[in-house]
Amino acid sequence: MKGYDPMNLKKFLLGSVIVLGSGLIFPIIQTKSTQHPQAALFNKKTEKGTLTLRFDGAKIYGKDGNTLKSYPGAGVYLDDAHFKEGTTHDYYGDPVYMKWHHNDMTTKATFYNIGNGGYILGYNIASLNSKGTLSVYHNAYVYDKNGQRLKSYLGSKDHTLIRKGTAVNYVGKLNEKSDTSKKLPKFYYFNTGVQSTSDKILWPTYHTIKGKQYYNIGNGGYIKANNICYINGKELYVSEATVTIGKSLHKNGKYYIGNSKGKLTGKFLSLKEGQKVVVDRMFKKGRTFWRIKGTKDYLYGPEIKTFPRQALRY
Repeated sequence: MKGYDPMNLKKFLLGSVIVLGSGLIFPIIQTKSTQHPQAALFNKKTEKGTLTLRFDGAKIYGKDGNTLKSYPGAGVYLDDAHFKEGTTHDYYGDPVYMKWHHNDMTTKATFYNIGNGGYILGYNIASLNSKGTLSVYHNAYVYDKNGQRLKSYLGSKDHTLIRKGTAVNYVGKLNEKSDTSKKLPKFYYFNTGVQSTSDKILWPTYHTIKGKQYYNIGNGGYIKANNICYINGKELYVSEATVTIGKSLHKNGKYYIGNSKGKLTGKFLSLKEGQKVVVDRMFKKGRTFWRIKGTKDYLYGPEIKTFPRQALRY
């Protein structure tokens, strides 16, 4: 993935942060406001906000979930109307959960109405109303501070489920760390979006409740961190994750061992199909290899049945 930095962090959170000399960035939290942190998520159809696009920009879709060939003010990339990375655009009313035609597949995701018959896929939003965002990649329930699913949120049961593709503003400070090799937080992202070009990591404060991590979305609501794949338009990384072992590809029934250079060593591990293994590094060279935590041994990607939702550093 090409390195990217849609905007300077100070600009990125302009109007919603205080930047202190320590380099930490603190959102200004309006404790008396009843406005939902998902911005216009529950607003009237006539109200509007602004969104800013993350890396690679975004295609523009019609209400049928197909890409548009042209759109006012947009360029064209691979025959589709396309906005550049960092583009800021108005959007109107509630997000729309609708069909999405993508790579010869049809699914559903959340889109934002930008007017003139155009819609932006929520996954592509780096900033919503000039505030930092979480990109929800899996349908996420809303919980309270004790980890209990809420039966009602902001006065409605419907608001207790946030659909995949929604861009959600988070509440809490944004931390940073220049040493990216030791004592990593559970969830974080690289300042340029990719490890190879970064010199520090950042992460919004998350809360551990009964062994699971959550982000505060305000008004007493929390969503699980493992349902998020981008923060502020940057890919979310985890310090460790669990994979599920699949079938062995060797006649001896054991599992291949790779190394940090993405090569098979000729050695094998005795594992069982369905076994859960914690990994803390990933290497990709055609096939993927995943380092078993606490060892120098890498699992061979084709022998893994279930992969982590978020990325791991190499």
